[in-house]
Amino acid sequence: MADESIPDGTYISNGAIFTKIWRLRNSGACAWTTNYALVFDQGYSMGQTLKVNLGSTVLPGQTIDVNVTLTAPGGNGDFQGFWKLQDEGGNRFGIGPDGATSFWVLISTGYVSTSTPAASGYCSQVAVSPVDATFSPGNELDMRWTITNISGWTWSKNNVDYIYVSGTKMYKYNPTYDLNADVPSGSSVDIIVDTVAPTSRGYYSTTWALMNGSTTLCYLSNTIYVK
Repeated sequence: MADESIPDGTYISNGAIFTKIWRLRNSGACAWTTNYALVFDQGYSMGQTLKVNLGSTVLPGQTIDVNVTLTAPGGNGDFQGFWKLQDEGGNRFGIGPDGATSFWVLISTGYVSTSTPAASGYCSQVAVSPVDATFSPGNELDMRWTITNISGWTWSKNNVDYIYVSGTKMYKYNPTYDLNADVPSGSSVDIIVDTVAPTSRGYYSTTWALMNGSTTLCYLSNTIYVK
């Protein structure tokens, strides 16, 4: 296995779309047909694409470049997503002598200062919940972020919305919500999304954006695990 793009630790701006490419060698005895697929296994999915079929048949000893288009999460830090291949019968396999090891994408993301105020100059995240939480399939929960307005001006409930932008669509009702009240600069507000856990086992990430018209104030991300 070799990384053909996005080496580990590559910095990518919040919300940016990028393509991760791995070069894989078929070291087994069976051909990988176009019914085989690259599939998300665990960690941060970084978008809605969880499966990509191979573009050509790969005979034993041959290599293929497999790729997936992803979206960098909101927030600051390192984000890692693990992937495997899946055969025609739905069996997953990775790399290594026993084929049990996932391959991955690992990026660093966050905001950088520019001459134009970056999104982190508008709000500061105080808390997020749930954290490192596990849910049963179909469980209902509140996805909650507490953020402080550090923009220097009041966020008007008539102009500021929070909007789903990427990741798994786990919201129960709507992809867009209005603020419940005006938020003066220096004050904090809870952003709450009624959420339903997916029905299949795995890690699921979602990202929302706080928007003032066409201006992004900040991104809000979280990940849960469904057992």
